[in-house]
Amino acid sequence: LPFSRGISPDLAHPASEDFVMAAREVPPVPPALLLLLLDDSSSSSCSSSSSSSSGSSSSDDEDRLYVEHEFDCLFAPPQKRPKIETYLDTVHQYSDEEFRRNFRLMRPIAYELIDNFGASPMFPPATHGGSPAKTPEEHVLSFLWYAANRSCIRDVAGRFNVAESSLHRMMRRVVDFILSIGPEVVKFPSDLQQMAEDFQKVSGVPGTVGCIDGSYIATHAPAKKIRSTYVNRHHFPSFTLQAVCDRRKRFVDVFTGHPSKVHDGRVFRTSSIAAKLPQICSVDKYHILGDAAYPIREYLLTPYRNYGKQTRKERIFNAKFSGTRVLIENAFADLKNRFRRLKQLEFWGVDFSTKFIIACCVLHNLCIDGGDDTVEEDEDDSAPLVRRVPDEDEDFPSEAGLRKRGEQKRRAVLAQMGIQ
Repeated sequence: LPFSRGISPDLAHPASEDFVMAAREVPPVPPALLLLLLDDSSSSSCSSSSSSSSGSSSSDDEDRLYVEHEFDCLFAPPQKRPKIETYLDTVHQYSDEEFRRNFRLMRPIAYELIDNFGASPMFPPATHGGSPAKTPEEHVLSFLWYAANRSCIRDVAGRFNVAESSLHRMMRRVVDFILSIGPEVVKFPSDLQQMAEDFQKVSGVPGTVGCIDGSYIATHAPAKKIRSTYVNRHHFPSFTLQAVCDRRKRFVDVFTGHPSKVHDGRVFRTSSIAAKLPQICSVDKYHILGDAAYPIREYLLTPYRNYGKQTRKERIFNAKFSGTRVLIENAFADLKNRFRRLKQLEFWGVDFSTKFIIACCVLHNLCIDGGDDTVEEDEDDSAPLVRRVPDEDEDFPSEAGLRKRGEQKRRAVLAQMGIQ
């Protein structure tokens, strides 16, 4: 597969609960209210044994009414959360601009996805429990709303007039459908020569057919997992999403599932792309660009490290190299600004978290293919986008020969660039 979800051995058996479920509890009676009850009782007995002023009686009545009101609030039976029964009618009245602003992608792209989902085996046509099945439109639009906004599951369920448990099932169906079409959407093109020519127009680095990097996807520490194994250098738990993009910032390979505490170089070595790259790049003909966290290879170039003896040519090479490799950072920024739920996942299980991340990457490509390649920054986001700071590549002695051939390839590319 051109995309995959990497699960480390210690991540097996994900928790069965993927979503945050709030337990409803009857709140305890506040101490102040108990004191008020005692005061009310004593004042009532006092007033019955002796005559009191009309002002005092009025005050006692007010206190009694207050106590009754507080009891009604504390012990009232739970009420159903109001739902928006006509929200889909409102969506139908949206202009194209309003639709894109709310769902973060163009209407034709969304409704093509709806049609394809409705024709897929993931959509259940039968009724359940006597109630009519939710339509493909309700399935896909509820998922898109959740992915594009940072509303909680409860709010999305209310908006689309479904129970939370029903929304869980609907989202799983849509995610499974998107993953089923993923191999045809996230893949390297067949014409690598044209791809290399497109990349060379960016900053002049020849032979480039992709840029690779990793990005943090913030999450809760998964249930039944050790939180410290997921905490990254910025002190919050996250998954690492590794991706390779093309000149248009489309993903041609994605891989996720590892905690962000795992070194980027190790994530790369366990991903399927590590084994496929030599064949994709024909070893010495093409290559992808990565930062210093990745091992240098003939098919994976990294910038020159600065040990205080960098030459002028090496500095110019690094500048051009960074000018091209920044495309993958921009791709991650577009992905998170379009699907804002990726800025903070609220799932507790590893399995659905990784599926959701990959599904958003597939949708990212569908948007670009459909001409929707402009993404506005999230104006409501108070937290800045966290940039990964690459670690130095882990050194494996057995790979010394591979490193040496990679350095030779980098020198050949530098010479080919004709830097004076």
